Amino acid sequence: MMHLVALFCLLFCCLSVPAWAQGSSSPAHVMEIFDQLPPDLQKEIIDEAIRVYDDCLAKDTYSQFHDCRCIGAKFFDARVLNGPTISQANLVFDIGGECVNQPGIAGLSYQECLDMLLLEPGDIEPVCTCYANDMAQSYARKPRADYRHIRQLAADSLIKCRRESP
Repeated sequence: MMHLVALFCLLFCCLSVPAWAQGSSSPAHVMEIFDQLPPDLQKEIIDEAIRVYDDCLAKDTYSQFHDCRCIGAKFFDARVLNGPTISQANLVFDIGGECVNQPGIAGLSYQECLDMLLLEPGDIEPVCTCYANDMAQSYARKPRADYRHIRQLAADSLIKCRRESP
């Protein structure tokens, strides 16, 4: 039952992907190609897109840094347009930067900052607000789901925000 709901959501997403998430191909163009594929291949593509969506949701930090609905919809489009020539991992890597979840990053970063600075004297709220916003913007500029990269962005944001806060 859960997968039927996910399938409906995925198809709904694919048919109504916002302009910012479309890239160079319109959903209508993708669906024209998709409609010409054999039914078994259509099912394979839908199933794979659902797996990509589910995998995204299952990765705690990744799903807070990326919009899994966008990942699933973009993956569907990319698989239809590219066929089986590009691996699933490469397609997900390529589209990840187009699906950054800035509010999710800011929320996670804000809580992380509060936890880090809990014992600091003074008002940490301005530092944490700055940190959360800077992390979200920095990751959006250079989206790479790599632990070292994210830790470096975090360190840079914390240094910047500690300097700027009263």
